[in-house]
Amino acid sequence: MTDILEKMVQADVIVMATPVYYYAMNGQLKTLIDRTVARNKEIHHKDFYFILAAADSRNQEMEGTILGLRGFIRCLQEANEKGIVYLG
Repeated sequence: MTDILEKMVQADVIVMATPVYYYAMNGQLKTLIDRTVARNKEIHHKDFYFILAAADSRNQEMEGTILGLRGFIRCLQEANEKGIVYLG
């Protein structure tokens, strides 16, 4: 986990991808987000892209996941959502 956090601190762009299970991100991504709290102040000035894959092709069915990801980047200083790819 330390290596991943260090890469997030050093990156200019972060792409987060997840399958959507019951309108939410998977547990692995949620765990990663939860473990960034120790270095949140260092993960700043980043551009974020999100990739979501679901069995349902209706984008509105993935909005719960997007809200969770947006909640995460709101906790970071000057993080910018740059784009979302929906795969359904």
